[in-house]
Amino acid sequence: MNYFKFFPKVGYDINRTGTQQEVVDIYRQVRPIGDRLDEIYRYTTYTVQDGERPDIVSQRLYGTPKYYWTFFVVNNFLHDGYKVWPMSTRMLEDYIEKEFNGGQLPLTQYQM
Repeated sequence: MNYFKFFPKVGYDINRTGTQQEVVDIYRQVRPIGDRLDEIYRYTTYTVQDGERPDIVSQRLYGTPKYYWTFFVVNNFLHDGYKVWPMSTRMLEDYIEKEFNGGQLPLTQYQM
């Protein structure tokens, strides 16, 4: 994957045998240069439609799904990855159902 192409490599003992292998340091983060990020004329505004994944949006905007990662780099609110990507309506409904027990408050020791 080209995204990790320029990331530094580090030695890591994967098998815990004392022999280190060179691996990509995936804990590095990529952020755009501050003054470039503020140049709003460089952006295209896009509203994520219900159920669209980052690869689908990349295909619509760039003609390829390969640039999905750019959304996570330039948008501060997406730095936590897929867990903050907009949920589809169905996923949101399932989340609410699970999280809030179908609209019912969970029983506490005081309600028993």
